[in-house]
Amino acid sequence: MPAGMEAVDRRRRFLQPKEGTQLPGYTGYCPQYRFLIGLTYGNVSAQMLKGVKHNPPTISDPGQAGGPRLVHLPKFDGTRRLTEGMVPGYTGYIPRKRYKDAGTYGRDTAVSIDEFFGDTKGAVRADRALRATVAQAPRLTPTSSPEETLEKMDCFMPRKTTLLEDKRSFLEAPMPGWTGYVPRKKITEVGLGRRYAVVAKKGFCEQQDHMDRHSSLRETPVTLERTESPDDDDKGLVDRRLYRPEGMVPKYTGYIPRWIAADIVVVSLWLYALITSYRYFRRRWMSAGAGRTGDDELPFAFISWFVYACLYVPRVAIIFKWEIAAKLTDHDWFGPNALKTTLALSAPLFLLLLYGHHDAKPHTNRKNYVDRLSLGVTFDILDSLELLDILFVEESRVILTFDLENAILSFACIVFFLPTVALFELRKSRSDGEVASVNFGVLYSLLFMLLVNIPFLVIRILLWNIYNQDVSVFLIKNVMLVIMGFKDIWENLGPHGPKKCSECDGTFHPDQIEPHREKCGPEEAMELQDGQAASEASKLPVEAHSSV
Repeated sequence: MPAGMEAVDRRRRFLQPKEGTQLPGYTGYCPQYRFLIGLTYGNVSAQMLKGVKHNPPTISDPGQAGGPRLVHLPKFDGTRRLTEGMVPGYTGYIPRKRYKDAGTYGRDTAVSIDEFFGDTKGAVRADRALRATVAQAPRLTPTSSPEETLEKMDCFMPRKTTLLEDKRSFLEAPMPGWTGYVPRKKITEVGLGRRYAVVAKKGFCEQQDHMDRHSSLRETPVTLERTESPDDDDKGLVDRRLYRPEGMVPKYTGYIPRWIAADIVVVSLWLYALITSYRYFRRRWMSAGAGRTGDDELPFAFISWFVYACLYVPRVAIIFKWEIAAKLTDHDWFGPNALKTTLALSAPLFLLLLYGHHDAKPHTNRKNYVDRLSLGVTFDILDSLELLDILFVEESRVILTFDLENAILSFACIVFFLPTVALFELRKSRSDGEVASVNFGVLYSLLFMLLVNIPFLVIRILLWNIYNQDVSVFLIKNVMLVIMGFKDIWENLGPHGPKKCSECDGTFHPDQIEPHREKCGPEEAMELQDGQAASEASKLPVEAHSSV
């Protein structure tokens, strides 16, 4: 027997309490003890415990193999109310019991469990029915077209939104209890001393009338008239109006034809240059027995292109920086395609100016050089226009950063000035083998590398990696021309580069330097002798006068 039980037995034998009396100092549970007053603890506990029915403790037999016989509740199968795990008087969680009031614990618990079991069975049946429906549904055939995919998906989730896309009408009846914005609801003649429905109706009606008046005024043309003062005698100043009487809007920032004068100057310059070149070459062809001799070009063709580029580039910058190109759509009469075609006309205009001012003999190095120059510059112009294509936001659907957009626009505009350098370089190269100086040739190659091909190559790589844009075929063109640019620089600076004549300080092709020196030496000597003879002839009258 444990030591604690021996102490309890000794106390019972010493006190000899009545049957059912609890030990003094017991602080456990005694039914109704707190409501009995005036008796000792032993008598009260003995009296209270006489009528309490309780089961005797189960005493297990150490020799019994099976142990005590315990009563177990049935397993949970969804059909019985009292199952294993449920204890009478249980105050824990019971599904839906918190919503049952004014009933006994047993009835509310039974009703809650019945409802829970019923809903659970219904959910299980619905899930089984859904799985059976999915298993019996026909398989969808794979589609590759986006239109077919959207059409098939519309059966499950319609593309049209269920919400109202348009604004609600102001005249719609207000919702009771709505605390949103009501026009003129506060301290005005509309909102003081009236019910909410009346205030809302009148406020929205006045707001609608106000919007209708503004829309009608927006469509009405503005007419500006200046009234003359009766005391004003100088009527000449009154007649000089800044605005016309019809159609002009104050602070109008739209298009005003201020470029017409500059366009007339450019067109006149080009017509004069082309007509002059035609007359020059025609006179040279028609000369008796002359054939194609002499200079094969007219000077200062690069000036015509430079004037054209000075007026062309600002318009391109205005079109793309003022988001005129970004707002163009295919539904417009002058849409993106019309703008691209107009910008691309600069390439054939360059060819017209180039071949209109140069008449090299066919199948010569001079002719091949002109063809190579025209092909390279034309491809650079088309390359810049292809890069500007991404700035048409309605088509590309790409929003670039301001830095990248400015870089694309800047380098594309620089390309239109570089043909001036190409025409000037062609002016320095002649049919007799004379070419531009070595420094100018290196500068020409560096300009087209650093201002066209390398920047365009970097921009296309950024568009490819960051914005996931399609790769253009001009990417390979940029790589090839960068390599060819280094090759041209090496040819100019290498041992096979242009040679400089020591007599006339001209730069010639290596194959033409020796023939030029043979011609340059005697001509220089003859010119020197002629100069000495002229100086001696000028001295003769002075000597004769002195002798007289």
